[in-house]
Amino acid sequence: MDRYRRCPVAQKNDSPSRQQLDQLESQWLKEIAMGDRRAFENFYRAYHSRLLRFCHRITGQLNRLEEIVNDVMYVIWQKADTFDGTCRPSTWVFGIAYNKSLHALRLDKKDSLLVGLDAIPGEPACDGDSVNEYENTEWLNVAFAKLSTEQRTVMELTYFFGMSYQEIGNIMGCSENTVKTRMFYARKKLQKILPGLAGQPSGEP
Repeated sequence: MDRYRRCPVAQKNDSPSRQQLDQLESQWLKEIAMGDRRAFENFYRAYHSRLLRFCHRITGQLNRLEEIVNDVMYVIWQKADTFDGTCRPSTWVFGIAYNKSLHALRLDKKDSLLVGLDAIPGEPACDGDSVNEYENTEWLNVAFAKLSTEQRTVMELTYFFGMSYQEIGNIMGCSENTVKTRMFYARKKLQKILPGLAGQPSGEP
């Protein structure tokens, strides 16, 4: 079970396939719908660190991060019977997380990354062997803070969680073309921001 706690994108070759994970999570949701607490505990462990990262990227909050994630898991416990299998379990879960994160933003009226990802419990920090790797992480944190909430969401779900534009559209409640547009502008903005953070001239003409 421990090896499953990592994001599918980062799993080793001998780890379960995406299809196998989807089947396992779907089964857990069926059991959760029947009140199975052990299945819920398994689901919680599988998603906790991923939801911490995702919700942090969207909200920039740290002090209420566990509260947001717990709100997501509470909805899963209460509404597991509404999962109909028309999408992947992860798409359904991150759709809930996205809405909860937006709600938290509206409450606190924040839209910036205030704390680096290395401060999030359960998130691996840089290994310490490479100063450049650490600096790159810091540059990305600062750069992501300059993106809109929607752009951060698209970038995070695409590059860290390996989701398709169609899945991201389902999560965000928008069309696939809208996701593509947000990705386009996010990339353009990062192309301008990152060289400056690295002390290099912008690649833009």
